Amino acid sequence: DLVALPGAHRNVEPSFEHYPDRPVIDLDGGRATVILGELAGVRAEGRTFSPIVGADLAPDASASLVVPLDPAFEHALVPLAGRAGLDGRALAVDALYYLGTGRAEVSLGASGAGSRVLLLGGAPFGETVLMWWNSVGRTTDEIVAARDDWEAGRRFGEVRRYAGARLPAPKFVARPVPPNPAS
Repeated sequence: DLVALPGAHRNVEPSFEHYPDRPVIDLDGGRATVILGELAGVRAEGRTFSPIVGADLAPDASASLVVPLDPAFEHALVPLAGRAGLDGRALAVDALYYLGTGRAEVSLGASGAGSRVLLLGGAPFGETVLMWWNSVGRTTDEIVAARDDWEAGRRFGEVRRYAGARLPAPKFVARPVPPNPAS
C-alpha cells in the first residue's frame, strides 16, 4: 500500500510487514476491522511514521454504521462492495470520497447485505503530496525520478513472490500541481 511519509522519513528503505490478524470493533450499526493505526481506542500493530488510520467498515444490512473519527485528521472513504451511502447520497464503488478535517464521526448507511467501505485518514501534512501509480512525491520531478528508478530496477527492490515479469510503469503524463508552501 502507498502511504505518504513525513519529510523526515520519506526516504526510508522499502519494507513489508505481514499481520494476518487485525482487531475488529463492534460499533453501532456494524463493525470495523482496524488495518493500521488507531480507531475508537483500538490500535492495530504495524509501523507508522505519522498518526494514521485505515479500517475496513462493514455496516449491517439496512443499518447506519456510526464510526468515531479524530476531528484533527483528514479522512476519506473508498466504497469496496455493496451499496453504501453518506449524507443521503449513494457512494460509488471504487471512488474516493474526501471528507476533510473536523468530523467527529461519520454515519454510513447501507442498503442490503455485503457493503464494505475503506476508511483512510491521518494527520494533515500541510504540504502538497502527489500520488501517481506506485509513487508518492512532493513534486513532478520526484514522481518522474521514482518512475525512472522503477524502470531501471533501482530503489524499490523486488517482489520475490510474484510469479511474473516485473510490471512496467505506465507512461507518465504531467498535470499542473499547486506549489508547496515555503518551508
